Amino acid sequence: MTEIEKIRHARQCVDRARQRLIVPTLKSMNASACEIADAIDLLKQLEAVLTRGARPDSASRRMLRNEVSGLRRALGQVNELMSATGKFYSGWGRLASSAIDEAPANYTDRGRPAVVVPIHAGVVVHG
Repeated sequence: MTEIEKIRHARQCVDRARQRLIVPTLKSMNASACEIADAIDLLKQLEAVLTRGARPDSASRRMLRNEVSGLRRALGQVNELMSATGKFYSGWGRLASSAIDEAPANYTDRGRPAVVVPIHAGVVVHG
């Protein structure tokens, strides 16, 4: 696999991860993590080839630069989607836990009416 093919394949992995993260499910997050891991492996291979002193010609360098630019954009989008997914599930968790931990006023956690405590005051304000 050439350098260009490696970077293109890495970008395709990241693009697949981005597509999966549009629908934020745990399954899509796990699948996206696998795609990102594949992209990382390809980039490590590319780095090894380029640090060994293989100098691509100017046309190949230009193509590599374009592919790296596209990869950066795709990674930025994946980062934003992962962040949004994390915030979504964090908020979901807070909502779910508050429904369990806090019962509405005058009701127990099991949904039964609580014991009414008499108020011995002349004025009661509701609202």
